[in-house]
Amino acid sequence: MYLITARISFFIAVLATLVWVVQPNESCEFELHFDRISAFFLALASFILTEYSSYKKSSANHISYHPNDKLLLQELYQDIDSHNLIYFLRTHDFGASFNPDDTRPLHIFVGKWIGADKDFQDNSIEKQKKLLVASAQRLSHLIGNKTYNINQYVQSTSPKNEHGELRSEKTWQNINEINKAADDFVSKYDNFIRVCKKKIPLADK
Repeated sequence: MYLITARISFFIAVLATLVWVVQPNESCEFELHFDRISAFFLALASFILTEYSSYKKSSANHISYHPNDKLLLQELYQDIDSHNLIYFLRTHDFGASFNPDDTRPLHIFVGKWIGADKDFQDNSIEKQKKLLVASAQRLSHLIGNKTYNINQYVQSTSPKNEHGELRSEKTWQNINEINKAADDFVSKYDNFIRVCKKKIPLADK
């Protein structure tokens, strides 16, 4: 708002000083008045400066991105967040059992988001995506190798013969390792989204 007001004010000043410069004297003759000319050029310089500032601000606010990056972001968001995977990992303690369906999107994501067809053109986004995929691979590996299928609806970090505080030291280590890996994946996802927000308008996601 301040910049708009300044642009209007300086534009009026340019016009006013220009009229003042070309205004004839009482004999209807044109005379050069250096004070008037100086005032005109000062107003003109101020106007040009505000126009340049407005241009710079407009350029800074203009976000350009590759169309493919927009499509990939929409796809990644659909693969992860539409299945509430992030909410589950953010709130779940792997010391408790869980439904295998809760982590299935993670395993699908790991298998899907590799290869050149999933590369973002923007280097900063691609860097964060690689970190996200690497974190997802580690978490998926830990869940696949350090949890047990109790039945088709229940998966647990504890074998059937261990319950509550009677769990072995190894089981507690596995629980802590998976919890930390889950926290890391959620953190990497948050960082990825933060970078994307700076590059791709959220409304376009």
